[in-house]
Amino acid sequence: MQLTTKRVAIFAKRPGRYHDGHGLILVVVNANNASWQLRYQRNGRERWFGLGPLHAVTLKYARERARTARLQLLDGIDPIDARRAERAKAKLVMTFREAAEAYNRLHEQKWRNAKHRKQFLASLACYAYPVLGDMMVSTIDTAAVLRVVEPIWLSKTETASRVRGRIESVLDWATVRGYRSGDNPARWKGHLAGVLPAPGAVARRSHHPALPWAQVAAFMIELRMRKDVAARALEFTILTAARTIHAFCSPANASRCVQEIRSASTRGVGLTSASIRTTGRRPANGRTRRRYRNERERPSHSCDDPQSAPTGLRKEDSRDASVCAHLPRRVCCGRNKLFQ
Repeated sequence: MQLTTKRVAIFAKRPGRYHDGHGLILVVVNANNASWQLRYQRNGRERWFGLGPLHAVTLKYARERARTARLQLLDGIDPIDARRAERAKAKLVMTFREAAEAYNRLHEQKWRNAKHRKQFLASLACYAYPVLGDMMVSTIDTAAVLRVVEPIWLSKTETASRVRGRIESVLDWATVRGYRSGDNPARWKGHLAGVLPAPGAVARRSHHPALPWAQVAAFMIELRMRKDVAARALEFTILTAARTIHAFCSPANASRCVQEIRSASTRGVGLTSASIRTTGRRPANGRTRRRYRNERERPSHSCDDPQSAPTGLRKEDSRDASVCAHLPRRVCCGRNKLFQ
């Protein structure tokens, strides 16, 4: 016999199982514990699907939920498994801001330059968070990515390109972690490349003016007359074709740094070893680093070309090796890639 609202009110105070038909059962444990259950068989196994407590689910609503579950069974879907999958999916919800911070925590150690570590989240906070920050990574599409990069693509091309790449990395991480599925809407090749002009076609890079290689010897004589640490750091970078970051090294990595530049320049090794003996590190504290950076960027007014910058010596290093030593281009370029 089917249940009625009146009979349900009476049975709610009596422990037992009360059938409504088609597998719908009111299970009463005590006066304070009663719930609706749907009993069915799946692959020869009896299963009980909870439809909700009696105090929250009426008889009419319990019948509707039971009917929905039976329709799932007709479609070959186990309602218990389907509900578990929905709950698991609900747990895999993350905003873009949370995903970016999680990605940064995991990968920040691979960026040896502290400035680059700060730039990752800073650029996203400035350009991406206003649009994507509170969006679920599963809902981010191409239109959302374009709202971030398109307004600055022509005016700040390099920044926009880096922001796009960082968004792509974060979304790739979210896909692998199961927070989203499908193609990456921030990918460049075969996707955004068809919408936005290539960065190289919009903003062409301009190199630092280079000191002519024939004037390098005179410049080095003047540089060695100076006794400050910043001059020694600059001399080190010129002799080894190193980048700025390699002019500074913590004591723990000092020995490794010496080994890296051993084949590049005997004088460079000497500068490094002397600095390690006296200070325990390569040319180094914050004040010296700032002085070195200023010295590195300031044009060499003592040379015939007042517009040349010492930074351009990396290029002239390759040119010198090519013109004077007649070395193949791949060897000359390989020297500059020693520290990249």
